[in-house]
Amino acid sequence: MRVLRTAILLCSLPLGATADPIRVVDLTGGSPGLPVAAALENLGNRVAPDPAGDVSQLPAGSILVLDGASDLGALQGEDGRLADFVSRGGGVLVAGLPDTLPATAGLWRALGVAAPADVPSADLFPDDSGNWMWIPTQAGEQPDHTRYIRKGFTVEKAVKRASVRCTADNLCWAYLNGDPIGDHWSWYDHEVWDITDQLRQGLNVLSVKARNVDGPGGFFAQVGIEYQYGTRELIASDQTWLFHISEEPNWTAADFDDSSWGLATNILPMAQHTSDLPPLTVPLTVS
Repeated sequence: MRVLRTAILLCSLPLGATADPIRVVDLTGGSPGLPVAAALENLGNRVAPDPAGDVSQLPAGSILVLDGASDLGALQGEDGRLADFVSRGGGVLVAGLPDTLPATAGLWRALGVAAPADVPSADLFPDDSGNWMWIPTQAGEQPDHTRYIRKGFTVEKAVKRASVRCTADNLCWAYLNGDPIGDHWSWYDHEVWDITDQLRQGLNVLSVKARNVDGPGGFFAQVGIEYQYGTRELIASDQTWLFHISEEPNWTAADFDDSSWGLATNILPMAQHTSDLPPLTVPLTVS
């Protein structure tokens, strides 16, 4: 058994769930003292509670609500139905969150998703250099909104390995030179994607679509590169990364004209953002 220390809620909602009520399936096991009820209340009339149902039959617009007493091993099953639900865009609301990157491995394996601590290139990211950034809700915009982000960088040497580390509050989809590299649905943890084979000599552009569901949004990313002769480069989210509040055709392509895009207005050093998170107190056990 792996014990993860947790404190607040991880929330992920699938794209397209904005207009319709979210189907919530309560799979909590009754752990005391967790703010599940308050979190659901914050989602207001977008929540349509439904305590019953087979995970494999749930629509992609659903959220599973879990807590420390939930049996994730039994929920996953031999047929991988929980992993399939997540891959279809299903959301998971966990009452609590892990305190360290390696500690999340058991949870993500139970969900059928690679843990960052299991990725060999995770050592390319030695610290939290970079900023937690966002453009807050604009006039006439709903709290549930999406931001589009781009960062161009140039590769001029032979690459040995390279990865992207990324997270957003609440979820994000990442692209390199127009091709998808992965998606992530946990605002507190970080996902790591190998991009070694997708990098090219010359200009490369990392593009991220990040969706905030409610409350303050945020985005953080790093590109870690190790070159063939041992030197390394770390490209972290900062005020050179471009933001836009609406989607434009072909916006993920490397040759897209982003000259009209602007900069984030809410900026906080990532190390400070991490240190400001609440203390971690509630154990979450994963088989």
